[in-house]
Amino acid sequence: MNRRNRIVTCLSMAGVVCGIATADVGRTPNPTPDPVPPPPVRGDMSRFGEGTRPVQGMENPPEIYKDRDDRKRVVMHNIQLAPGEKIFYPSGRNEPLSILDQSIGQIEPAAPTLIQRFNGTANNEWTPADPDVAVGNGYVVHVINDDYSVFDKCGNQIFTRDANDLFGFDTTYNFYDPKICYDPWNQRWIMLWHVKRDSDQYGRLFLAISNTANPIGAPGGTWLYYAFNFVQDAGTANASFPDYYDLGYSDDHVFVGGDQFRFSGGFRWSRATVWTKAEIYNGATAFSSNHFNFNNPDGSQMRLPRAVKCQLAFGNQDATFVNSRRTGGSAITKWYVSDPFGANTRTAVDIAVADYDLPPSALQPNGAALDTIDCRLMTAVQTRDTGGTGGDAIYTGLQEANLWAGDTVNRAVCRLYKFTPANAVVLDRIFGGPNLYYWFPSIAADLDNNAYWTFTRGGPNEFMNARVVDMNDGTFTNSSTQIQAGSGNSSGSRWGDYFGGALDWDDQFNGAPGKRVWLTGMFGVSGTWDTTIGALSNFTRGTLNVTPATDVVVNGDSGGFFANTQVYTASNSGETGLTYNVSDNRTWITTSRTTDNQLYAGTQNTTVTVNVAQPVGTYTGTVTFEDCALSGVTTSRNVTLIVRPANNACGRATGIATGSRTVNNILADGTDISSCAFGDSKDVWYRWVARCNGTVQVDTLDTALNTDSTLSIFDECGGSQIACNDDYLSLRSRLRFNAVAGQDYYVRLAGYNGIEGTWEMYLGYTHDYNRDGETDLFDYLDFVADFAANDPRADFNADGVIDFFDYLDFVADFASAC
Repeated sequence: MNRRNRIVTCLSMAGVVCGIATADVGRTPNPTPDPVPPPPVRGDMSRFGEGTRPVQGMENPPEIYKDRDDRKRVVMHNIQLAPGEKIFYPSGRNEPLSILDQSIGQIEPAAPTLIQRFNGTANNEWTPADPDVAVGNGYVVHVINDDYSVFDKCGNQIFTRDANDLFGFDTTYNFYDPKICYDPWNQRWIMLWHVKRDSDQYGRLFLAISNTANPIGAPGGTWLYYAFNFVQDAGTANASFPDYYDLGYSDDHVFVGGDQFRFSGGFRWSRATVWTKAEIYNGATAFSSNHFNFNNPDGSQMRLPRAVKCQLAFGNQDATFVNSRRTGGSAITKWYVSDPFGANTRTAVDIAVADYDLPPSALQPNGAALDTIDCRLMTAVQTRDTGGTGGDAIYTGLQEANLWAGDTVNRAVCRLYKFTPANAVVLDRIFGGPNLYYWFPSIAADLDNNAYWTFTRGGPNEFMNARVVDMNDGTFTNSSTQIQAGSGNSSGSRWGDYFGGALDWDDQFNGAPGKRVWLTGMFGVSGTWDTTIGALSNFTRGTLNVTPATDVVVNGDSGGFFANTQVYTASNSGETGLTYNVSDNRTWITTSRTTDNQLYAGTQNTTVTVNVAQPVGTYTGTVTFEDCALSGVTTSRNVTLIVRPANNACGRATGIATGSRTVNNILADGTDISSCAFGDSKDVWYRWVARCNGTVQVDTLDTALNTDSTLSIFDECGGSQIACNDDYLSLRSRLRFNAVAGQDYYVRLAGYNGIEGTWEMYLGYTHDYNRDGETDLFDYLDFVADFAANDPRADFNADGVIDFFDYLDFVADFASAC
């Protein structure tokens, strides 16, 4: 049955659901449309009564249990058949090739290489997770029941939100079975959520489309939200809600496929719906093309159609679906819709495969069983080998049963498929191993003939862990790689419905010849579950190289201009893209790049800038370039800042007045230009203007520590040396010169033979004997006292002898004071 429905929608900003389906899908008599609730007010949703969490997979008889938030959950065991449905029992004459996972016992190293791994969205009040992932524009978007998170490619969670809060619905509305895609043609994100409330038989599929390539949800980003009414036969005993719908896309369309279950219990039928991007991407009125209640070509009833992610445009396949026989069989059906809003043609073909049958439950080390559900397909991708001769292919997978040689019971195993556009079977094989259980093989594929299935593995002697196996350029790899080890037994019996995988579209868009894929799955922890996200590639993984190898050394005079930047160039020597962080460990260092830098072909520059406005001193720091890949190379460059005194050069001499001051030549540099000392290159400079004619003295006599200083006087920078002294009194210096009123004089203080030190330096006229800045009677009295005491300071004429000539010279100088 085909039906097209008109959906009334409006544009929504910042998290308000605004599209409500008024579809008349169903059998005669036409159902009464569900009542349209008032638009929710974010943070204050009107209450509509109590509800329960959604019942997933209602074909199974439920077992009620309580998890840690003490709310009821429904878990499934065993298979409940729909009317006319039968369990398939293989004859044994049509068995597929069984491939042993050679990673068991670590005897085969040919497994795919894990490039990256980090924890996904953490476990919450839900059991199970049903995780999915999509990647683009530098983001990794992860969804689980019922949370949505955005990560950067280094694994930092930069946004997370509960679906009820995101859409503005209270918790009586149950959000479940989420899916996420990145549309490579339009660089938009597409999220699918199931929404259900039993109290008023509310059942919707919410479709959220980002307005831009930014996947951040409100607040922080804007999305278009559509709520499509997927209640069929409303108001009758057959009223049904959506379950286990998958999300797919092509170049022009977005489509979903899944099952309908009666609110009263029991399977109703499967359904597929197609929308055109031109409408739903623009907030326009949305029309849908619907297909439901039809059979496979072999006459079996359609169940659990998987929407195929079409990574390129494929002719008339506007929407493509695949489905297996959930209770076992020997066919996979591929069908597609052409011209869904015109002729709306549905074409289906059964592809003959080897027999598959229902998998057993998986046993954990504590003996508790986890439901492996049935033989439904997990996810599906249609892609093309754009870099070689592999052609087009559809990849998918399911779980079934297998008895390994030497084993005593059937085990759940992965069944992996690859089909050509002409429906030829390229890959049809069992993958697993004795004493272990393998299930939920969910696919991601690149555009270079590589495919990767993530799945759960575990058993009586191994906690449930997330793993991956691949086809490398069309050749199946016989060994799996662990993405995340389990650490405990999971409680409950539900492990979920699916995992997820996606191509890294950033590699494709940015010229990296290799392709990464990202996968998400679950692993067991004590009493619950957790999720993991990993990236893989069969190409040479990106490797971060940083040039030049030199460190940053910045030095100069305080307050002066000096070069304070260094440019580093990052390049990628591998074939896949890579992500790296740039960080520094000092507040006086800044970098033009920081976290989450995506590097593909070509190079990227990072400018390191040193803030030189620091006090005089030596500073050390580090700039780190961190490759986020597992075992990624981390490159560090040391940064040294040397701030020299502002008066480190004569041209920046510090102006001073007469008197005493504490000075130092710490970190000073210069040249050895004194005539009276050796190696005194570490100098500082002071400029003094004579206020009158007279004899001027400069000394370090008041320095407490006997640090070897040198003093010299110049008439100008680069000019003539007027006077110089090294050791006047022990290691202290003193010099005199005749000053001319109004003349500038330049005082050079340095340490002998490269010494750095601190001194008390005095500069003043000699007739100011007591150094108080005034020439008065107290200067005369102080000199006379020192002269009488034979104090060395009374050697006024500096001839080494204290005698009457010193007295006469002082008196003459005192008399001429200005």
